[in-house]
Amino acid sequence: MNVEQIKKILPKDYRKQASRDLSVFTSSIFGETYIKSFKELFGIEFPSILWVVRKGNFMTFYRSENDHQNFRKNIGEKLRNKEFASYVVNKLRELTDWFNEFIQNNNSSRNFSERKEEFVNNYRFFFAYHQAVYWGGDYLLEHYPGLKETIKSFQDIYAYNERVVPDVEKYLCDLGIDHLTYKQSKGEFREVGLFFFNDYENVNLYGNELEEIESYIIELNKVEADLKELKGICVSRGKAIGKVQVIKDPTRLYEAKEGNIIVTGMTRPQFNHILAKCKGIVANEGNILSHAAILAREFKIPCIVGTKIATSILKDGDIVELDGDKGIVRKIN
Repeated sequence: MNVEQIKKILPKDYRKQASRDLSVFTSSIFGETYIKSFKELFGIEFPSILWVVRKGNFMTFYRSENDHQNFRKNIGEKLRNKEFASYVVNKLRELTDWFNEFIQNNNSSRNFSERKEEFVNNYRFFFAYHQAVYWGGDYLLEHYPGLKETIKSFQDIYAYNERVVPDVEKYLCDLGIDHLTYKQSKGEFREVGLFFFNDYENVNLYGNELEEIESYIIELNKVEADLKELKGICVSRGKAIGKVQVIKDPTRLYEAKEGNIIVTGMTRPQFNHILAKCKGIVANEGNILSHAAILAREFKIPCIVGTKIATSILKDGDIVELDGDKGIVRKIN
């Protein structure tokens, strides 16, 4: 499949959904989760997705918004069943414990090679259940907030498994294989686009082909650079006025200054020490169960997530007002 063929099958609502620190190895597994494991476990299909990994293991993830909303609704409706919800939570807990034990007891390349197939399959399933809890819980909170016991169990298990991905990423880096897809045994790092489509097929895109595909997707999603107001999901109430500090690269967290309003793609555990001293949080991604939401409520600061474009519209030094009660970010300078 060439670039022009890929363009023809991409829906018009294809857009960037996430940017975060994630390796080629992990992206190659999580990509198959979307195309393969969601269908196997939940009967829900994603026609195509694209993961782009750049130097420093910085990943950008693209998918159709309509496909995402379909997944969110379908998994949410399935999780209304208390028995199924309990099953998903227990599987996620079981896999979290499995990875904690695996990393501790298999710290050599030889150990990993002997159990690689088991590791890959479990990681694929872990991510499937993790996404089910994350987006299914988000759907239930919006449409069935009365299911408090189920939603609470999702919040608890999400916090319980929060360290799995960063711990696995460090483990893969220590083994020296984080720059490879899980199917590779050797090779140098290359910026790569992992495009998954149909039934488990994938195409690796490099260089000019990758640049052309990304440029095409960006063109589909042009936004007004002079927007004065953004809307998102209110996940921690309150109001704040402050100076914007945009953090796109987690390795530059040391630059965060006390009293600023942090604007980012999404937060991770690495952000914990700076969130305690900021005035508020704005994120492109996330929902009521996201890391930013949980920390913001703990620190009692306003937080708005799911803005999609905050890091594209807001700049360092902008003065903004966060209205955490209405989910609105306003530029006031």
